[in-house]
Amino acid sequence: MMEKHSEILGSVEQYYSGKIKTHGAVPQGVDWKDRDSQLLRFEQLLKIKRLESDYSLNDIGCGFGTLAELLQKTGKTFRYQGSDISPEMLVAAQSQFNGSPNIRFFARTH
Repeated sequence: MMEKHSEILGSVEQYYSGKIKTHGAVPQGVDWKDRDSQLLRFEQLLKIKRLESDYSLNDIGCGFGTLAELLQKTGKTFRYQGSDISPEMLVAAQSQFNGSPNIRFFARTH
């Protein structure tokens, strides 16, 4: 069972690593049509819970960190931890948010 799980995650990692290698840190790099549809998704997700100041959020499958970018624009105090299985996504995310002490990224291994 674990072997099949690892195989599936390996395929997902290859797929998304290929997307960001081809397109870069843009919506198409995480398989979205455009920035508007990507941001709409995050705006809808954030409606689930009203985010007050001083909150934390874990983003599993964070890509290159667009949700963290959106959270920064709210001006509220938060802690963000993003994880992804694509090393290329994490490199892009870490370079974009380097120096932001409240934003951290971690590798999700399979």
